[in-house]
Amino acid sequence: MPPKVIIELHQKTFQRILKATNNFQKLIFEDTWENICSEFVDSSTIFNSLQQEWVELENEDGDKLTAFDTETLDPSSDVKLLVDMGALQEAEERLLPMNLHSAVYTFSCFAEGHAGHDIELSELARKKENKALEKEDLEAIQTLLKSKGADTVMHCLKTREEEPDAFVLHVRDRTLNVSYPEDLTEEAYKEMCSLGKGGVDTTFLNTRRNMVMNKLARYNFNIGDRHQNPDIANGKNTLYSFDEMPWAKCIRNSFDHLAKTLNLPQMKGLLAEANLYYKDTCGIRYHGDEERPESPVIGVNFGATRYLDFRSFYRHAPFGPQHRIVLNHGDIYFMSRHAVGLGWCKDTYKRVIFRHRAGSLRFLEKHDKELEARARRKLEKRAKKKRKVETQQEVVLEAEAPVTLGRIAGLYNDPSLLCHACNNYQRQVQNLVWYDTGGDGTQYCFRCDAKKKSIKV
Repeated sequence: MPPKVIIELHQKTFQRILKATNNFQKLIFEDTWENICSEFVDSSTIFNSLQQEWVELENEDGDKLTAFDTETLDPSSDVKLLVDMGALQEAEERLLPMNLHSAVYTFSCFAEGHAGHDIELSELARKKENKALEKEDLEAIQTLLKSKGADTVMHCLKTREEEPDAFVLHVRDRTLNVSYPEDLTEEAYKEMCSLGKGGVDTTFLNTRRNMVMNKLARYNFNIGDRHQNPDIANGKNTLYSFDEMPWAKCIRNSFDHLAKTLNLPQMKGLLAEANLYYKDTCGIRYHGDEERPESPVIGVNFGATRYLDFRSFYRHAPFGPQHRIVLNHGDIYFMSRHAVGLGWCKDTYKRVIFRHRAGSLRFLEKHDKELEARARRKLEKRAKKKRKVETQQEVVLEAEAPVTLGRIAGLYNDPSLLCHACNNYQRQVQNLVWYDTGGDGTQYCFRCDAKKKSIKV
């Protein structure tokens, strides 16, 4: 991905071509070089268009001219300019500002575009000085923001003894705008959308299948202290520097100010990971932020209303009730250590862990149906396995138990199957074989029956 200034140059050039061609109504221009330049505002527009191969330029002899030939071209020379409509229509989708449904910046010491891709580390993380936020830190942030008139809510996620102490601080009313005269939230959202589809990651590396695939649930890009062009096939995502994204930098500066005021050094110099939800069917399913160990996790929400759900899981199954937070444009949320969800996959058989998901109501309702269907399949699978085992046991019992010596106990906990001699349940290998040695219906276990026979002998 080129630096943001180059993306903006391409967008500006495209808009000028769009205006000169009257939305692609006129595709051929024959005039002097000076007049054609004026129609496209200036020669730089044509220079950039030639480099992008959006147009072709010919002199009066029909020879094709390159972008660098235009620097020595006589203003009175007759030239012919041909607009490549196909190339421009292809570029239009990449360059025009995105019309997103919603988006979020997640600030932490780590930034990862997709699971399995390279993870960018902040300066604190490289020094191994990163640290997660605790309940006391969230309370200090809440007290400070309340003093500025912010509307804040502290959510306690724990409802059962087995669950860890997890908290989420929800801050409403676009509190970040307090430090800036402009509408910071709105400007940061516009800045994000202005990148266009071509300025963000719309593909990912599927590490299990070792192939690049299209992103369907959301688009991504990261912001850090350097610029990195994407190389998705090798697990490298788009990384802009904060200097290229000044409004996003203002948000980070706000967190730096909080860190300095409250003496929370772990909140300084955070990186940003952007999740772009391009329609209301987009979202992210239940997960934990495994890529953010020992780190603050702060979300800044943009666009249409979304919903952030937290729920505890054990052995990959829901354990506690769902806790829902409504996120509007400009809302911020701070996660405590155990709300982040570290170990959500590998440690799920050891302890109860909170996971979270986010998206529109439409997305979440669809995900609920997926969870119900998955649970139903698991139950059916277990029932089928149980029936198979029971059938196998019945076959074994019928084959091994001597019919002439009594009957087979089908239920081990049936009180009627107590031995009349020792008043106990007995097991012979895997079977419960009972003997009626007296012929009067009195039942004895195999041990007592053997004793009786030995006494008689």
